[in-house]
Amino acid sequence: MDDAESGPVEDAVVVELWHHKTQETLLCALAGLGHGGEAAQGGLRIRMDGVLADLRMQVCPKELFSASMCRCLTSLEIDDNKLAVLPSEIGQLAALTHLKITQNKLVSLPVEVGQLHNLVSLWGRNNQLSSLPSQLGSLTSLTELDMSYNELEDVPAQLFGGGRVWRGQRFLSR
Repeated sequence: MDDAESGPVEDAVVVELWHHKTQETLLCALAGLGHGGEAAQGGLRIRMDGVLADLRMQVCPKELFSASMCRCLTSLEIDDNKLAVLPSEIGQLAALTHLKITQNKLVSLPVEVGQLHNLVSLWGRNNQLSSLPSQLGSLTSLTELDMSYNELEDVPAQLFGGGRVWRGQRFLSR
């Protein structure tokens, strides 16, 4: 199987979870994924595009940070909720390439986002962020970053070093 976003993966199973009407139905689906043999062998990749959107969550479900999810989750959208905090466990999602956290109530990002070395795109617009962690500068795969419509005064200089080429960046627009 060849997945354009993350390159060729032999014998991989790609699970795409889409919109759930309630957080409870989503948690049941997540619990079921954690028991598959593919996850234990690393052959499972999970995309959660829009799954956690608009559920009015104030806290991220702990099931997101299970051992199997940390190895398999490649795309996560938790936009249009009421999250005030993104847990530090986000840094455990080693396979994550796309993270969308738009339209929440986030006032800061944990420094652990700097551990997401496969992250290509990070969308965090329409929150209440006043600063960004300098650790974002260590994410050499990151080419898309949208932090517009926040309370940012400036952005870390580390984001502009090393000849980084951006496909898209929006920081301070209001």
